[in-house]
Amino acid sequence: LVRKYQKDSKYSAYVQVVERCLQSFDYVSEWADVTAFLTKLERSFKTYSRFAVVPHKETVAKRLAQCLNPALPTGVHQKALGIYEQIFKQIGQEQLIADLSLYAYGLFPFMRNASLSTKSQLLEIFSRVFVPLGTSLRPCMKSFTAGVLPGLEEASAEMSGHVMDLLDRLQETVDSAFFFQTLFLVMVTNAEQRESALKYLAQRLPVFTQKEDVEQICGDQGSLMVRALAATLTDSKTLVLRAALDVVMTRIPLRTCVFETRDVVLLVKCAAEVVLKKDMSLNRRFYTWVLGPGESDAEQSAHFAQYVQAPLTEALLGSFAATSSLDQQHTVLRVLIGLIDKPAIAQPILDAIF
Repeated sequence: LVRKYQKDSKYSAYVQVVERCLQSFDYVSEWADVTAFLTKLERSFKTYSRFAVVPHKETVAKRLAQCLNPALPTGVHQKALGIYEQIFKQIGQEQLIADLSLYAYGLFPFMRNASLSTKSQLLEIFSRVFVPLGTSLRPCMKSFTAGVLPGLEEASAEMSGHVMDLLDRLQETVDSAFFFQTLFLVMVTNAEQRESALKYLAQRLPVFTQKEDVEQICGDQGSLMVRALAATLTDSKTLVLRAALDVVMTRIPLRTCVFETRDVVLLVKCAAEVVLKKDMSLNRRFYTWVLGPGESDAEQSAHFAQYVQAPLTEALLGSFAATSSLDQQHTVLRVLIGLIDKPAIAQPILDAIF
């Protein structure tokens, strides 16, 4: 496209106008100067909107990302987002795909620091511009998903509903299994996003009663889902632990055993360690999960003996034997002490160990 326009004198004028505008950024000293800079930049693109390219696009993308600094006022953010919209409209979908990493740098991390009104504008951009890119989003899917999830932290039901709808559309667009695999990777690597991701999973995961359920959600990457849940069960925040136990308790009944043995051992091990928090709400969720839905002591003991005793014993003994670290061995012993409150759990484990 650049070669096509090079002989056009108006294109040369367009390049010069954008260059002068970008140079003016070097003299910005307060937020009012930023607004003036953005106004000039917006005028440049609108004046020469027939050119489907952005001169000095790397610098333009960098300056727009700087204008989304959380220290700047909401009005500046809205102005910058308006220019992003103008650029995307001007360059078209094909060029946006080619330049995706440039514009993602500023837009994707912005949701967490945006005001409520700006979040609505950002979600509109994500929904109208990025989701339709479909499988072309795959190279930056992880960062895009992590950029959308903070919208679920809002108390506003309307905002949360918009984010849920956007994630649902994204799931349909890029392939369900790939979407959930990406979401689980975000949970493993990004502790800040775990609570929001769990909110989504709590409403969208099925109850796993057969292996086909796992394949439908994450293909052949069932272990990735378990690692994601295990990571959340080791989180330092109580709210995250509660949400993780709620998902595990309601979606992964142990009596169905749809995961590999090693995955069940890992999940049970991480869940058992919540007793170290000495939080009754966490303990209640853990005990409900491992003792099953039975109401009588006999039913609960039978459920534990059949489905949980072997993986939990293997998890605790394995952790104790696999390390020479006194701290790790001490942790295993503290878990056993914490489980003594429930004889139906502690007694069979102690009998198996000693």
